[in-house]
Amino acid sequence: MCYWNLPLEWKQPRSTKRYQPSTEYFHPGAIRRMDQLVDMCDSLGLYFMLTLDWHGHLMEHGGWKHSSYNK
Repeated sequence: MCYWNLPLEWKQPRSTKRYQPSTEYFHPGAIRRMDQLVDMCDSLGLYFMLTLDWHGHLMEHGGWKHSSYNK
């Protein structure tokens, strides 16, 4: 997921002050935010389509050098 909004797989979130770095396998702050999003949508009777990946972290000048998959 994108590192500035729901950095589930990112140890070092970038371009945001909402998250602190984490050494956990899945970022705990992103898990909390995802839980809040699901709970809010459920309480409002809304549905959403979750995109699990975005193209930017695969680009050389995007987030690839910071991606946990580039190890």
